[in-house]
Amino acid sequence: MAGVESSSAEVIVFTPKASKAPPATTVGVLGWLRENLFYSWFSAVLTFAAAYLIFITLAALYQWGIADAVWEAESRRQCLDTSPDGACWAGIVTWFNAIMYGRFPHDEQWRVNLGFIILFLWMAPMWFPRLKGKISIGIMLVALYPFLAGYLFAGGERGWFMQFMVILAVTAFIRHLAEHLSLPGNRANAGRMDHRLDGLRRQARAPAQIPDPRLHCDRFRHRLFFSARLVRCRR
Repeated sequence: MAGVESSSAEVIVFTPKASKAPPATTVGVLGWLRENLFYSWFSAVLTFAAAYLIFITLAALYQWGIADAVWEAESRRQCLDTSPDGACWAGIVTWFNAIMYGRFPHDEQWRVNLGFIILFLWMAPMWFPRLKGKISIGIMLVALYPFLAGYLFAGGERGWFMQFMVILAVTAFIRHLAEHLSLPGNRANAGRMDHRLDGLRRQARAPAQIPDPRLHCDRFRHRLFFSARLVRCRR
């Protein structure tokens, strides 16, 4: 709708009214809920049912893991006597090393830690979406890492075949780490290469530009070229 203002019989000026704000139920949080969770009666029923299941699950976890849990106890029997329906976190803390490392000697647990750190670093490049050569990384990991992990976990087996495979695995690991985790030198070279490629892409996408002949004329004048060329430029 528009209001009409008339200053005379011949001049009519239409002044549009300001647009009204959208309904509150169509924008913001309410709009998102209505569009995604309550767009029909069936979706509303499913939403309420899912919310109820989530609520009772979280309430049960809170009751078991926090409200009725035992944090300090000297034995499992004491945990059960204190709270038979709650979690016994005291046992988890006491037996954490046994849960994680089993019967591996305590003084040699660094071998397990080192093995998992190497596995994580070896697999890390495969999580980057633009990285190339993921197939070769996977093949080298499956083929060589078991020998390296076995060498660490077994306490340093010294057979010649195992030593050869371990050296090969360490070499492949360092090579992949240097190529795909962007060491400082590789990062600088990659940055310069990416900058050059971006420049070439921009030049290829830019429309062809016809040089302005007046620029050449100005260069001829400044350099005092032959008068014939100056005359042609003036024309």
